[in-house]
Amino acid sequence: MLFRSEMKAALARFTLQQTRLAEEVMQAVAQGQAESATELLAAKDHAYRALHDVMLRFMADSFAWIYRTFGKQALLDFHLATAEGQRAGFEKWEHMPTAEFATTTAFLMKQHMGQVEVLEDDRRFTIVQSPCGSGGGLRLAGAYDGPHALPFVEGPDPLTFGERRMPVYCTHCAIWNGAATIRWFGHAQWVFDQPCRLDGGCTLHIYKRREDIPADYARSVGLDSAESGS
Repeated sequence: MLFRSEMKAALARFTLQQTRLAEEVMQAVAQGQAESATELLAAKDHAYRALHDVMLRFMADSFAWIYRTFGKQALLDFHLATAEGQRAGFEKWEHMPTAEFATTTAFLMKQHMGQVEVLEDDRRFTIVQSPCGSGGGLRLAGAYDGPHALPFVEGPDPLTFGERRMPVYCTHCAIWNGAATIRWFGHAQWVFDQPCRLDGGCTLHIYKRREDIPADYARSVGLDSAESGS
């Protein structure tokens, strides 16, 4: 209970700080003080990244510990249980108009402080991260190299998006946004294209019509083979 109380207090302080800095940025912009606004934005981003990067590494280390200690099935079960705890949010996404869902997704991705580009054609929205600010950022920072390297999960299976291997941090996207949503809704909400590339990039698609989602993607990230024990 004490830890939870301290976490809530820390979150409240962080939110207050970010809100104050955002208000100061807007005030500087309104007054035509471009240099001051830029400095305030840099301070806001620095404060945000100080928390973001610690939480990111904590998640990656937690996934790595589960994988190394208990194996792939335990990591899969952990991701499924974690996704279940957030299911209300996925349910909300499921009922959004596609364009709104794409906007929400882009906003979420940008919170990781990477480069995000949104493209649209007749069939889908494509969100390109170059690099992804979370999984890709870890890879570019050398988190998977050296004596204390994070592990790669060997595949192909749902944890690796059907790829031969995948950085351990990135396996949560494969399950939360792939396998779990297929189980709940019959389709993946995000369809990843070559996730967590060597250059740190990651691309995902949001299809306007569910029937246009490639069938082979569901087979690569679906749970049938994993839950049968293979």
